[in-house]
Amino acid sequence: MPPKGMRVFVVAGEASGDALGGQVLAALKERFGQDLVIEGLGGTAMAAQGLKPLFAMSEVAVMGFVEVLRHYRPLMRRLKQLKQAITDFQPHVLLLIDAQGLSYRLGTHFSNADFRLIQLVAPTVWAWKPQRARQVAAYLDHIACLFPFEPAYFQAQGLPATYVGHPALTLRYGIDKAQARHALGLPADQRWAAVLPGSRRAEVHQLAPVFHRVLSQAVAQGHVQGALIPVAGPVGDEVRSWAKGLPLHVKLLESEVERSYLSAADLAVAASGTVSLELSAQGVPTLLAYRFNPLSYLYIRRKLNIRFMGLTNLLAEAEIQKEFKLNEVPESDLVEAFCQLATNLEQQDQVRAQQIKALDRLYIDDGLSFGARVAALV
Repeated sequence: MPPKGMRVFVVAGEASGDALGGQVLAALKERFGQDLVIEGLGGTAMAAQGLKPLFAMSEVAVMGFVEVLRHYRPLMRRLKQLKQAITDFQPHVLLLIDAQGLSYRLGTHFSNADFRLIQLVAPTVWAWKPQRARQVAAYLDHIACLFPFEPAYFQAQGLPATYVGHPALTLRYGIDKAQARHALGLPADQRWAAVLPGSRRAEVHQLAPVFHRVLSQAVAQGHVQGALIPVAGPVGDEVRSWAKGLPLHVKLLESEVERSYLSAADLAVAASGTVSLELSAQGVPTLLAYRFNPLSYLYIRRKLNIRFMGLTNLLAEAEIQKEFKLNEVPESDLVEAFCQLATNLEQQDQVRAQQIKALDRLYIDDGLSFGARVAALV
């Protein structure tokens, strides 16, 4: 027999989804109180709200066509386990958070279920595979979008879609640079860079060695003295091990509170993704880089129909944060841009102001939190 109360099964398959899920679970607890019963998959943020994950989220946090093929059997085993757990739980609502491949497989499997299917974070139909709007409309009951231009794509397919804002915007009103540097104990006369090689193993494998070489060059030229490195749950061990070999002072940011101190950095180099918005909101002038498995990149490159990968750049419709496609350009270009940004205060101020301006498109004046807007759809 299923447990009594409002039953919500939540699935987040990667670190960014776990961060969103933590806010949503907090809001669901406030909305339903003792009547809320949750099960599912997530990481540390969702666990802090009472979720006991079925297994480690890192086991399904796989990105890229080639990488999925390489891990196909264990992925299918975990997918089968998730399907069975959902069936046994008999939820009122299945809430799928990002992790588009995983969400699609679960959504299509339960397309005829007698519970509601809601997805948080829309597939990037505006970037590639526009047919996915029609595909998800076939099994979802509602989709919560993080960008204001997204709902129209799904509404055109008859799927109710709501813009719920982006949680990165709240960081805009967080701790300022001076306070953050004091909290972290950073010397006032040193230049520190935020370094974010990704939240998936494939990203870290591809970018961490590159960022090591970038930092080594910058240190050798006297441009930076320290690095702030957030540690994402699924790749925590890999990032910690990599950070030990860096040729400068390192401060690991292990918690969500510490992650809000990224504003202490003078500049950042990061894997392209949600962190683009987080760094923009915290006023950190940022360079973006990405490198894919060569076979994956050949496939992705043919499908993309956007000029930029960075989310801040997409909002601004301009390359505010310089992007480096390391499948196409040499690392030396990234090194040169990093060293230039580190030493050019005027350029830092310009990028910082443009980043903040781009975020204005995300603002919703309703007095509600991001989590509350999503919880209202459940």
